Amino acid sequence: MAVKCFATMAVKKPSSICFFSCPFSQDCGNSLHIYWNDNLDPLDMIIEARIVFGHTIFRELMITACWIIWKTRNC
Repeated sequence: MAVKCFATMAVKKPSSICFFSCPFSQDCGNSLHIYWNDNLDPLDMIIEARIVFGHTIFRELMITACWIIWKTRNC
């Protein structure tokens, strides 16, 4: 399934790109000091980012960031 990135208007696949590789998503992650290893599968990316982040609030930040990205993307 192809997905259109709202920030770059490029058609990409899969939808996990919208949350990890899109420039807007990367800016959101960088502002929260969450960094993604693009060489891993999405689940492994989340696990590694949580370990590197090192705070117990990671899950809440991740959920909130995904919600904001999703809401912004669908406006």
